[in-house]
Amino acid sequence: MIRYTARRLAITAIQLFCVGTIVFVLLRLVPGDPAKAVLGENATESQLDQIRHQLGLDQPLVNQFLGFWEKLLHGDLGSSLISGRAVVSDLNLRFGNTLELVVCAVVLALIVGIPLGMLAAVRANKATDHVVTGGAVLGLSFPVFVLGGLLVLIFSQWLPILPPTRFEALQDDPLVHLRLLILPVLTLTAAPAAVVTRMARSAMLEVLSTDYVRTARAKGIGERKVIVKHALRNSMNAVASVTGLELATLLGGTVIVETIFGWPGLSSLLMSGIRSSDYPVVQGVVLVIAVLTILINMLVDFTLRVLDPRIGAA
Repeated sequence: MIRYTARRLAITAIQLFCVGTIVFVLLRLVPGDPAKAVLGENATESQLDQIRHQLGLDQPLVNQFLGFWEKLLHGDLGSSLISGRAVVSDLNLRFGNTLELVVCAVVLALIVGIPLGMLAAVRANKATDHVVTGGAVLGLSFPVFVLGGLLVLIFSQWLPILPPTRFEALQDDPLVHLRLLILPVLTLTAAPAAVVTRMARSAMLEVLSTDYVRTARAKGIGERKVIVKHALRNSMNAVASVTGLELATLLGGTVIVETIFGWPGLSSLLMSGIRSSDYPVVQGVVLVIAVLTILINMLVDFTLRVLDPRIGAA
């Protein structure tokens, strides 16, 4: 386990370095002049040169690269070209909102998907299986912007039981905040719940057909105990793996949901930065999402290793 942990941490460090380097290079390849984004098109050349000097853009690329990593290692992501605020402070304000959406969606997807997948596998090729499988296909078929729009139309317009799209901070009004959270979370949950359901069904079917499950049944062990004690844990490897992927995907894919529901998260900050050519903001959001994705994958690998010690033993 120690060798596996050391190897996995080394791979993660290499991945983080590659991500940081790619982000640095890509932002230097983006057309446009950051100095003009700050001062506008009417700025004089001397004013532009002064801003380029302040941003370090007049330095050789190698010096910029070394300076970028030096700041990054000290947690300094620079300041917004538009607002002048530290990017870290903007990220701190928005990160919690996105994380709240994503974590709620994934937890709800697991709560719904695992039992439904198990039920479909236990009742394979029966009416229950067909209903669950059909529902999962339906969940995957609806684009996020269609589902989000429908939910708003139904629950905020036709049946006005939930507030319309806006944002209220949790500390300002917890009840309204939780009510406003329902629709975006449901919108985000549909696809991952469908994926978890299909994966849980497939993994459970595979485990239920193995020799040790047949042996357990031959010994007279009750069906419920066979499923819960023998089949469930061994089918969770696939579910844990796909859950990690879905969590990482949602972190970078909440743009549409945050836009529809007016939710001030990382994705809306990213879009704002792209529209205004605010490179430090774009760089900061991309780095945070990329780093979180890498860390989530690392945690998934450790979870799979715990569930099945044979993984990574070679």
